[in-house]
Amino acid sequence: MDIALAIFTYNRPIHLQKTLDALKTNIRLQNVYLFQDGLACENDREDWNKVRDVIHAINWMEYSYITYPCNNGCATSIENGIAYVLNRHDAIIVLEDDCVPHINFIRFAVDCLETYKYDKNVWGVSGYAWPLDLPAQESSDVYACGRTCSSGWGTWKNRWQYYSRDYDILKRIYSNQEAAKRLGIWGTDLEDMLCATLKCQCDAWDVFWGLCVIERGGYFINPYKNLIQNIGFDGTGLHSGVEQKWNIALTDVMKDHFLLPDSLNISIREELAFADLYNGYGHQPAYKDSCAMKAIVWGIGGYYRKNKKELLKKYDVQAFIDKRKIKYFEGKPVINCQLLSQYDYDYILIMFNNEEEAARMKDKLIQEYGIMHDRIKIGVKDAVSA
Repeated sequence: MDIALAIFTYNRPIHLQKTLDALKTNIRLQNVYLFQDGLACENDREDWNKVRDVIHAINWMEYSYITYPCNNGCATSIENGIAYVLNRHDAIIVLEDDCVPHINFIRFAVDCLETYKYDKNVWGVSGYAWPLDLPAQESSDVYACGRTCSSGWGTWKNRWQYYSRDYDILKRIYSNQEAAKRLGIWGTDLEDMLCATLKCQCDAWDVFWGLCVIERGGYFINPYKNLIQNIGFDGTGLHSGVEQKWNIALTDVMKDHFLLPDSLNISIREELAFADLYNGYGHQPAYKDSCAMKAIVWGIGGYYRKNKKELLKKYDVQAFIDKRKIKYFEGKPVINCQLLSQYDYDYILIMFNNEEEAARMKDKLIQEYGIMHDRIKIGVKDAVSA
């Protein structure tokens, strides 16, 4: 395949230098593009110039340097750069300036892009090993998951063609039971990220990519051993903040080749291992107590999401009640109270942070719908004490 490497940077010369130094030890690709976003303000000029100097000092590989007369912002800069490269090549490997690659990273990414180029279930590959309790397999160096990863990753032109800043994508996901279930497994935090982007509180592109892959039921391929060290969790990144949880040390294992199965599927093993990262517990039967009671949950806001790990161990949720006009949440129907009689359940769990509002909802269930008092539980403490 015709695979190109794209490196994105702005005003972090030290980070970029570390990433470039690590790339020296990797196999070389014929086509390399360095994108530097245009200057945003005078306060950034000194470091922006230093980044330009670091790029101009490269004498160990051929590359194309592309910058802009004005600042595009993180998301637009990366979107435009990926589109530029994929208009010229079949596939792309993407590094941001804080993604320091292992000596095997480019080989790994190329091998995966070659191996899975015809597997339409696979939408991308990343060299980053999520911080999971997921023991490696003797027969494979990789596993599949439903969460995209933007730390040292790659994809193909025919997959990226579906990418867009599609603000209606959540509406479609919540109208499709299987897609809503996948979102519940791989992280409903993407909904919050999309809302923050819509409110101009976050300049993110990867949320649209993540939701695009979830909507279509795609996989990302990740290694068991980490091949990308993200050094951006030091407060310098636009979105990363200071969080050492994600800064995984590079593996000390060196490989001449990788064990890549011809096809991969996501199993309950990967889903449960991933659950802790983004509160994506979903509704997998293997996660529940064998004596799980049937429940209908009223409320899908922050209070429910904060406590769902504890709730979903004990309850098999049949449906949700919520005023939002969506059909499914985490793969379960979203209903109104008039439909309660159509469901078999042991309890209704009212998951509101506001106790007074929760009490009013309980009274409504009793007075208007004839629900017995002892079949209604308010809050997580009441729910899990049964």
